[in-house]
Amino acid sequence: MLIELLDEGAKPLFVWTLKNAWPMKVTTTDMNAQSSELAIEEIVLAHEELTMAKGG
Repeated sequence: MLIELLDEGAKPLFVWTLKNAWPMKVTTTDMNAQSSELAIEEIVLAHEELTMAKGG
């Protein structure tokens, strides 16, 4: 699995590579059509190996 942090020009600043990753927990906010609040989702991942590289 790759996770990329992108800048305003959609270029990667940092790249995290996870080996053998799987989701452990997914949390979402309540969706309310009457509200203008942001929807935030959170995912907790388990993995066997993690490496990080600077984008470029």
